[in-house]
Amino acid sequence: MKLADAAVVMRSLLDAPSPAVLVVRRPDGEPIVSPVWFRVNDEAFEVVVALADRKLQHLRRDPRCVLLVFETVPPFRGVQVRGNATLIPDDGARARLAIASRYL
Repeated sequence: MKLADAAVVMRSLLDAPSPAVLVVRRPDGEPIVSPVWFRVNDEAFEVVVALADRKLQHLRRDPRCVLLVFETVPPFRGVQVRGNATLIPDDGARARLAIASRYL
């Protein structure tokens, strides 16, 4: 499902502080699944990854990833997005603060 389609069908899921997991790959191809916070911004999903986090190293090597956003209460909706990550430095920590404010 494309982001535009998912946004129409599941806007309340994407606008809420829903749980999400990010799947990246180790060099041997083994998947790593990690909980993350996210937001949708300008037709893209944004996820903050700390500079020291191994996920960032894996994404630099292989940008393929999967983001799964889901609900833990009825109606138990979810959306899975597959793609290639674009790594953008957040020098001013603006994205990190905006994303954190959704959850805290």
